[in-house]
Amino acid sequence: MKKNIYLALIFCLFTLINLTNSSCECEDVQVAADLAVTAVEVSKEDVPVNESVDLISSILNLLGADCEIADEAEDFYNDYEVWYKATPTDGFKFVNSLPAGDRQFINKLVAGDDMPFNLGMSFDQPGYYLIRCKTDILEVVDERSETNNSKDSKNVSTRSAGTQESGIIRVYVDENTDMERLAESIRLNRYFTVTK
Repeated sequence: MKKNIYLALIFCLFTLINLTNSSCECEDVQVAADLAVTAVEVSKEDVPVNESVDLISSILNLLGADCEIADEAEDFYNDYEVWYKATPTDGFKFVNSLPAGDRQFINKLVAGDDMPFNLGMSFDQPGYYLIRCKTDILEVVDERSETNNSKDSKNVSTRSAGTQESGIIRVYVDENTDMERLAESIRLNRYFTVTK
């Protein structure tokens, strides 16, 4: 009987030791913040030129995973970048970022908390825009990961004021136009112009 009690105690002791050791098998535990842009939304995806659109983003200081301890992030800036292309087939080109006075300054963001970054913006020429939200733009926060500090919006198209179409792509059809091919190309965002 005493032997069984001793064996049970030894088994419990080994189980307890294994449980405490299995929670972290890392040699180095990393203590740092991890800022991430988790959302970038635009209030409208098709807007007239010079009409304001709302940019709605969220910045999160992620909690730690195995062998990571989350820390607070202090004294950093958030920014929006604007990218533009005239037609759907062009590549996006960087236009600008916010003036220094319009960037969002954050004193402190504790681990697990998020903060909104909202701004109104308008665009002065027809075309397609991509908005990129970026956090810690001066790279002052020591982070566990630097790969999640930006996120892109969906494309926003702008059109000339007073028109109901984009004003960017015009397709002219005639009796020789292959309508099925045209419909499929538009569905796949492969735009082209067919003239008479």
